[in-house]
Amino acid sequence: MKKFIIIEHEPLTIRLLRIWNIEELRQRGVDVEYWDVSSLVFLGMAQVIPNKVQDKCVRYISTTNSLESLLKTNDASKTVYSLEIFENWDNRKILLLFRKYHCFCVKIDLYANTEIPSPFCERLKSYLKRVTFKSFFKKISWICYHKTILKNIIETNLSSSAVVHPDIRINHPDFEEFKKADSPIIKGHYIVFIDIYYPLHPEIKYSLKKNIKEYTAAYRKTMTSFFDYISRKYSLEVVIAAHPKADYTGNEFGDIRIIKNHTCNLVKYTDMVITHGSNSLSFIALADKPFIMVFPDSYTHIEDMYSYIISLSKAIKKTAYNLDKVNWDTISFSKMNEKTRQNYIETYLTSKETENKKNSDIWIEKLLT
Repeated sequence: MKKFIIIEHEPLTIRLLRIWNIEELRQRGVDVEYWDVSSLVFLGMAQVIPNKVQDKCVRYISTTNSLESLLKTNDASKTVYSLEIFENWDNRKILLLFRKYHCFCVKIDLYANTEIPSPFCERLKSYLKRVTFKSFFKKISWICYHKTILKNIIETNLSSSAVVHPDIRINHPDFEEFKKADSPIIKGHYIVFIDIYYPLHPEIKYSLKKNIKEYTAAYRKTMTSFFDYISRKYSLEVVIAAHPKADYTGNEFGDIRIIKNHTCNLVKYTDMVITHGSNSLSFIALADKPFIMVFPDSYTHIEDMYSYIISLSKAIKKTAYNLDKVNWDTISFSKMNEKTRQNYIETYLTSKETENKKNSDIWIEKLLT
């Protein structure tokens, strides 16, 4: 059995421990290591991520020299490296080290439903509207960078998405978690809001390079008022399924209950769902729940987030409501169209060949033996 080393841009958390199947792999006899390179690729991120897990498999790497030393001493012929770091220009020195030491590297896509591609004509039209010489040059440079400097670093791609045509199909971690959620943690009826820790999510600052914490007060005021409105309208409690990276004290949305690390369970057994259009749409689709997509007006000032929710709403044929602009009485819950729902599940979450298998079994069979 080969050693399995996960190269991660985030510290190990409860959720990452689960979706990387670390306990399951260890029980099957796999030597698993988790190399935390967050201090190397996102200086400062480790300090703002809550609920970090201390585990014997974790190695903390803060310099390229320390990474290189580990690669030198490790037997590359008996190791599979899973690279979970962004393939941007800033990370090129890190990525090229894996080629230098002849590492067998794979890309295991655990977030295959993050990007829902729009039709080509729509994407082209949108691109032409905002294209400049600078952005065009940047796009060409990006393509050249991937085709030359990064060529052949990743040898095998694994994903639950049929869109990317992976070498090996797997299940989305949400699909596997959904099957395991066999009893509700809340008894009775309720409405759940899938939180994305807006606008304080670490990746807004570290990936999108945006510091928008000034929107916090207005956002929480709008959402708290909306939750109160929805609760009165349907005579049901609204519960917040906190994002795994959220660091709430408990009173950010008045007296509304906040529950963390149980989003799947809360969605599976809820009556209705409120969402901003996060990856947890997977749970909504699997549970076939009525839901609404909403967003604050401040989204319109952040191109990446605004274009994402609009594109997603079009892809799943749902309206995305700007809570600061619309009459809340016009907002109504509804299920995803059944054909759209099934297509979403089969395209992004699982397949006929994998739906009755576990990811840990697939990884062992296809990569580690």
